[in-house]
Amino acid sequence: MIRHLVLITLTFTLSYFTFAQEQADQLRQIPVAKKRSGTATRIVYGSVTWNTDPAKIDSAFLFLRDRKSGRIAKVILDESQPDSSTFSGAFSLNWGDVEKTRPYVYIPPQNLRGENGMKKFREMLVSGKIKNKPVVFRKTEGGGMALDVYDTQEQAKKAYEIMKTQAHKQAELDKRSQRTKDLLEKAKTDESVLESEKLAEEEKKKKLAEIEATKKEAERIRLEQIERQKEQERLKMMATMAAAEKAKRATQAVNLAQQAMGFFVKSDFAKASDLFQQAVELNPENKDYYMNYGIALYRQKKYNEALVMFDLVPQNTPRVVEKRFYQGLSYFNLKDFPNATPQFEFVKEKNDKNMSPSAAFYLGLIQMSNKQWEPAKESFQHVLDTSTDPAMDNQAEAYIESISAQQAWDKKKEKPFTLTAMMGAMYDSNVLLTPDGDTGSGTAIEGDMRGTLMGLLQYRAIFERTHEWVPTFMTYYQRSSKDSVSTADPFLNNLSAPYKYKGTAWGKGYTLTAKPAYETLNLDANNDGTREVVQNSYLANIDNTFVMSKKWIASYIFEARMDDSLLPSSTGDANADAMKYTLKTKHINFLNEKRKKILMSYLGFVLNTADGKDKKYQRIEAGATFIKPLHWWESTWTLGLSVYQQTYPDASTKRTDLNTGVNTSLSRPINEWLNFSLALAYNNNGSDVSSNQYSKYTVTTNLISKTSF
Repeated sequence: MIRHLVLITLTFTLSYFTFAQEQADQLRQIPVAKKRSGTATRIVYGSVTWNTDPAKIDSAFLFLRDRKSGRIAKVILDESQPDSSTFSGAFSLNWGDVEKTRPYVYIPPQNLRGENGMKKFREMLVSGKIKNKPVVFRKTEGGGMALDVYDTQEQAKKAYEIMKTQAHKQAELDKRSQRTKDLLEKAKTDESVLESEKLAEEEKKKKLAEIEATKKEAERIRLEQIERQKEQERLKMMATMAAAEKAKRATQAVNLAQQAMGFFVKSDFAKASDLFQQAVELNPENKDYYMNYGIALYRQKKYNEALVMFDLVPQNTPRVVEKRFYQGLSYFNLKDFPNATPQFEFVKEKNDKNMSPSAAFYLGLIQMSNKQWEPAKESFQHVLDTSTDPAMDNQAEAYIESISAQQAWDKKKEKPFTLTAMMGAMYDSNVLLTPDGDTGSGTAIEGDMRGTLMGLLQYRAIFERTHEWVPTFMTYYQRSSKDSVSTADPFLNNLSAPYKYKGTAWGKGYTLTAKPAYETLNLDANNDGTREVVQNSYLANIDNTFVMSKKWIASYIFEARMDDSLLPSSTGDANADAMKYTLKTKHINFLNEKRKKILMSYLGFVLNTADGKDKKYQRIEAGATFIKPLHWWESTWTLGLSVYQQTYPDASTKRTDLNTGVNTSLSRPINEWLNFSLALAYNNNGSDVSSNQYSKYTVTTNLISKTSF
């Protein structure tokens, strides 16, 4: 803590002085005033030479002079804490507007700070032989004023730019916060305004991080001032030494550095940094010691101190790539991304086999945080092309996928409509007649070539991070080449309005999807060449999906469906009007680190409570599909197995079906909007009723186009 603050009020306690030569005697009479009056302004300076005793708080002084009036004040400063070398004090001046006053600051050299030396210093001050120090005025967080004193114009200019940047960012944050308050007030009467205009929390956090980074940079300038003073003092001392003494100290420094490396290898970075610091003090001409000292500080997460050490290493050092890499890492950990970026860019371009891939990785992370999607993908691709670290490769590939998903999301956000169209051809060796819409339980007819058309139109009415509402219309049309099987050709239309909520539940990623739907089925049941509506259906589907881990996604689904059959045959025991309930669980398991090999499985139970007892059934179903990419053809291959047992307990003729299916497919993108697929399937249905026994295979090829607008 500061032992005392010296407040100087010139109006009441000091005579004013000018810098005329004839008033030199009066300068010798400058008193030290301690009267507390006016508004206090803090003055801060870093000085190694003032730090005479590392075990106590030292005191020192400097002079202030008003540029216009020539008035002078002597201000006493105290060390912020023992051995910190940062000194501060407070003064109160009635010189008018302190920001317009801009006083000169003079600091007596250490050899002139004694009683005898002060006379010479005062004479030099009056004659103009002493240069004033660069200063920067700034407002403190408490609303007061501070005067920062520096050794060089470069330090002061850098501090001033930081102050302006910090003030600008704080003003932006304050403006944004005020807007949020206004919206909250307005939202009391109009909630939609708040929803559409609310402050994005991630943007606020980003601004706060930027403000914190500028504060760290301001602190770093003061640390650098002190370290450069230390370096100059050491070099001056080295210049006065005899050659033998220099050699002795150099040898001691080498031994200390070797010991430090031993501790560094053992991850004892605190001990290593202490020894590297001693090596620096013994031989400040060896910049490798500064470099190693900085790395040891970085390992201790002392990022600001590490950056100061790296700044003392010349730019032409043979270890420049390593220096720039660790500078980038230090800035990155301070969340000072603007300063980290050029460091990582430099290292990336140098193609160093060890550091360049890592630099590209961190550069990609920065670009991702700034939503620079394409540059970020390029950086992560650079990692994949140059890295020999499998873990980093996997992470880079995951980020590329994440960016692609984000870009797709942005594209969807910009274009709310998506149209999917499919055109296909299929050979079905045994067409099923399934007028009740239950494709697994029909009666086989004969084989035929069939063409299919499908259209899907989606409108993203609400498309936010946590909420989606996407009304969807789907139409499906199938046509057989033979009139004898055309009664089994469906024309299906479905209108749904799925709502999706994305968040967390029980500490896991969670998505809730609620989907109401209405569906109509048209068939040429009379074989007269026209397709009539044979069934209307109302559906309600609830899907709860949990991200259980990086390798496992689980879904639990309930669906209720009401079928209204309009077929003339739908009467009595054959009445297909029904309520159908489905309970199902689906699981996605990623089988490798890159999440490219996938196993999808499901298990379900279906209860169909039809009005006609011949149509009532219960079904237990299960299946699994293996998916993997085929890089040699840039395609995706699947292999699936499904099985179900369907029982008709109340039917006139008791019946149980056991159905087994195997399928495989290959799909390949032709371009970004067109995809080709080929699928093979085999199905066998065993049944207690011979007319329901069949086996069949299908070969299907499709072209699928997808576009947004």
